[in-house]
Formats: sequence, C-alpha cells, structure tokens
Amino acid sequence: MSEIQQKIKLRELEIVDENDQVRIRLAVKANSPTIELLDQNGKVAGQIDVSVDGYPKLEFSSVADQLLNVKLELDPKGSHLKFDHQQGASSYLFLNNQGISGLVMVDVKQQRKFAATVNEQGELNFEPEYLHQSAK
Repeated sequence: MSEIQQKIKLRELEIVDENDQVRIRLAVKANSPTIELLDQNGKVAGQIDVSVDGYPKLEFSSVADQLLNVKLELDPKGSHLKFDHQQGASSYLFLNNQGISGLVMVDVKQQRKFAATVNEQGELNFEPEYLHQSAK
C-alpha cells in the first residue's frame, strides 16, 4: 500500500489540461491567497483572492471579447456586486456597513443615471428624484 503525504507546502500550484496548458493556478501573491481560472490561451477568466486585510473578492472576466467584468467583493465599507463594461458603463448592488443598500447604474460617460437606496430606517430613495414622484 502506498504512503499518503499528509501535507505539501508550496507557494504556487498549477493544474494543467491534457495539452499541458495551465488552467488553474493556486498561489500566494503579495501575502494574499489567490485561485486563478485560466482560459485555453492562459488569460485569467476567473479569480478568487483575499486581501492582506482579510477581505475576499471573486472576479470573472469575458476574456474572449474583453467586454464584461463581474466582481463580488467585501471591503472595509461593506459588500458589493459590480458589473463593468469595457466602454465604461457599470452597475452595482451594495450593502454598506451602516445598513444602507442600493442599486446604482452608470452610463458609458461615467455619469450616474439611476440609483435606488434603502437607508437604515427602511426609507426608499431614488435618483433622479422624479422617479420617486412617479412611484407614489
């Protein structure tokens, strides 16, 4: 019967496909653990990491056309789910540490076009304000 190694210590581990192409990389970079999912060309399509402060992040990118990026992140301010387009448009959901949650949409010129938030008291607010008037 073969002996099983109980522990292996590494800085980086690469898992390859049948063509010897790296497809998964587990590493510690700048004191942060990272898992990278790579496409057939070696570009990172997905990544999980933890900052040195202990905040996790999950990120996916459309490497084929490089148009879209999705990020789920916790940081000192709260939690965020952000969708980005290469041309500048984005939208995100958030819940901050004060208990305020919301949805924000930004156009390709980086101009905020819509925001809906719920504050700590449960009050719903809209930007632009005229949306709030029509919702009553």
